Amino acid sequence: SPLAVAQSAIRYRGEPLTLLWAVCGGAAIAFAAMWITLRGLTRRSARELLSGEAGGGLSAGPRAAARWTWTAAGVASVVAAGAIVALTAGKHRPAVGAFFAAGALLLVAGIAFFGAILGRAARAGGRRMTLGRLAVRNTGRRRGRSLTVAGLLACGSFLVISVGAFRLGPPGDPYRRQSGTGGFALFGVSALPVFRDLNTPPGRKAYALEPADMEGVRVVAMRARDGDDASCLNLNRAQRPQLLGVPVEELRSRGAFTFARTDPAIDSEHPWGLLDTQLG
Repeated sequence: SPLAVAQSAIRYRGEPLTLLWAVCGGAAIAFAAMWITLRGLTRRSARELLSGEAGGGLSAGPRAAARWTWTAAGVASVVAAGAIVALTAGKHRPAVGAFFAAGALLLVAGIAFFGAILGRAARAGGRRMTLGRLAVRNTGRRRGRSLTVAGLLACGSFLVISVGAFRLGPPGDPYRRQSGTGGFALFGVSALPVFRDLNTPPGRKAYALEPADMEGVRVVAMRARDGDDASCLNLNRAQRPQLLGVPVEELRSRGAFTFARTDPAIDSEHPWGLLDTQLG
């Protein structure tokens, strides 16, 4: 979105030196990984290599390790269920934090359950070998690799679903006065101050605006005093934020925007009147 990068266009720029460094770095990492693997394999006997007992992943582990895996999965599931109940019951709790906490706990529980199942499948034996059982035992034979693949897929799916769930889209009807746009179709900023009323024929003529183009258009002008950007695009704290001079009657007559919270002492039906309050 252009707003996410402060209206700046993002373009790809590739340089030969950068590509060369990337190729060399990738090749170096690949050769280092192969060297480490071969170094470990050369220390094993030929019998271990031929029988497929060489390391490279988590082994099937003893029963104590399996019990710890099931315990971790159960505890994570219970805590995740509690977080989900608290999320649905509380109206004023931060939904995003509780959602990600519950999702992370469920992710840990799912991976732990999967690891325990792989450990049991790797130790299973004595039954007639079928194609399905062979696939399951082969998955548990290199439990570390299987858990890594499952964890990466689960994390990716969780991130995609969570980002999509909390994505803020445009309002259903942006022309409603109670929506986030206030019912205004366009928002414009001028580099130079506009001193004439653009709702009158003389004002439109002064700025060379054609009557046909401005037919049915009503402009609500606001005066602005320059200052620091106080929006989310500015990561620093605004020491001197920009101020807008709002025409109260124009917005009050339209019933533009919806106030999340107002002072109980003012009229909740016309909250724009708060700007006309004399403070002293």
